Amino acid sequence: MKRTKLILSIMMVFTLIFSLGSSVFAADFPPGDYKGELKKEDQVDWVRFVVPKGVKGVTFKLTLTSPGGQIYKVSLYDADKQISLKSVEQDITGTYTSLKENTAYYFRVAVKSGYSTDGNHNYNLNAYYTK
Repeated sequence: MKRTKLILSIMMVFTLIFSLGSSVFAADFPPGDYKGELKKEDQVDWVRFVVPKGVKGVTFKLTLTSPGGQIYKVSLYDADKQISLKSVEQDITGTYTSLKENTAYYFRVAVKSGYSTDGNHNYNLNAYYTK
């Protein structure tokens, strides 16, 4: 019984930590660019999108627009924000080709684990669907 409570407590803390940050639904994204800003080291931005009919994949790339010198990462997550399907560091193009139509997915933008930030950083997330 105590072990079950401990496991549930740990899962609740993990869920709370995992869900911190801002979340936005970008109805017209992708295709194109999404501009955002991370204001502190532990901030995470979640950008939600729903896959239209006939789409099977997405190609994406994160770039810092100002200031530079930091290491950021973009990850593609499932609708529950539980499974990372693909992750790449900034300035590297990622591709995922197993999207499901009419299903929500998320891009997660954050400072790469183990790195710190020195202040506000603007970023550009560029993404396009593939058929």
